[in-house]
Amino acid sequence: MTVSCSTLIIPAAYHASYGGTTNSTTGIDDNSKPGLLLISHGTSVILLGLYVTYLFFQLRTHPDLFQHRKAPQQHGGTGSTEEIEEEEEEEEEAKMNLPAAVFGLLGVTVVTSFCADYLVASIQEFADHYNIPKAFIGMILIPIVGNAVREWSWWTTR
Repeated sequence: MTVSCSTLIIPAAYHASYGGTTNSTTGIDDNSKPGLLLISHGTSVILLGLYVTYLFFQLRTHPDLFQHRKAPQQHGGTGSTEEIEEEEEEEEEAKMNLPAAVFGLLGVTVVTSFCADYLVASIQEFADHYNIPKAFIGMILIPIVGNAVREWSWWTTR
């Protein structure tokens, strides 16, 4: 988390510390643009390298650290490693076949796409009608409403 935050802060600090005039369309000083792009590309390459290293660590060198292990049973079982391995090998039976799952996923994706288009189209009208900045709507109101729906669905399924 610290590394990802620093990859956002370093280019922003560079831009803030570089004096000069800014371009009205991009908000970036034309003289600082090459340095800013170099820093941004460098930090993104570092993040990509860290991600690949993390995947290598998780999947190749230490996969046993990331596997789910069940505790030994207290009733009736000896708790041996053979019993634990047998329980881990049992798989749940599929409740949907592959074509039904793919069709359901595609259907939900299309419905979500239409809902997202409707939401985006209504933001401008809402912002104009209530004199609320679009940034406030996008960064504050929509996440609050989305989380409220998620919380409501969680409480109703308990």
